[in-house]
Amino acid sequence: MDQVRGPVVPVRDDAGPHRIRQPARVGWSGLLLALGCWLAPLPAAAQTPRPESIEPIDPGRWISDLWDPVASYGGLLTDDNLEDVVILVHRREAFGDDPLHPSGSRALAIFSLTDAGVYRREVLAEDLLPCVQCMGTINRNPDAVPFEIDIADRELTVSWISNADGLVYVRLTLAWDAREQAFGLAADEVVRGDGQRGIAWRRLRDYRGGRAVTDGTASDFTPRFIPAEQVKAADYR
Repeated sequence: MDQVRGPVVPVRDDAGPHRIRQPARVGWSGLLLALGCWLAPLPAAAQTPRPESIEPIDPGRWISDLWDPVASYGGLLTDDNLEDVVILVHRREAFGDDPLHPSGSRALAIFSLTDAGVYRREVLAEDLLPCVQCMGTINRNPDAVPFEIDIADRELTVSWISNADGLVYVRLTLAWDAREQAFGLAADEVVRGDGQRGIAWRRLRDYRGGRAVTDGTASDFTPRFIPAEQVKAADYR
């Protein structure tokens, strides 16, 4: 498992340090903007003592040259009280055509902070997000971040809207699994529009509880763990 040994800043920047709770620019071949990441401090009694020295994450060391940072988010995801970091990356246009990761592709990397002052890369999910061009006419800007990304209640929620194959809303919930010691898909929701601003079909699945609800009708299935790296946006088109 990849590790970076760990100032209090999650992402390295040659221009100087930035705190996770404020927007930041990074000098790793582009901008790393902390969009939507305004985190209120935890109550002192609930916090795990922070390591005295934490080295910022160097994305270029832990993520291949195919990917360039777009945004970073911080919050509690694992089963301690140390802030973890999620980095949204996009495919560099300088690389040639790649059928697996076409132009406009996005990916998520998750780093956890240990009490020893070590940032550990837990996930690099290269197929979890749709490419911008795969989202139809909703967003054609290759530099945009057409996703809602949120960290709350120790869950990472990612959602988007696409109209490539009719209007579709997708929400994925990733969470740390203590038994597997890994991040997995905890739940998903898919809503399809009817073309007239109404809902044609809706399905929610809870993989930890083994329960699906489709158009209001519940059904049970065997609970299962799905590693975050195996989740594919293409399965939700």
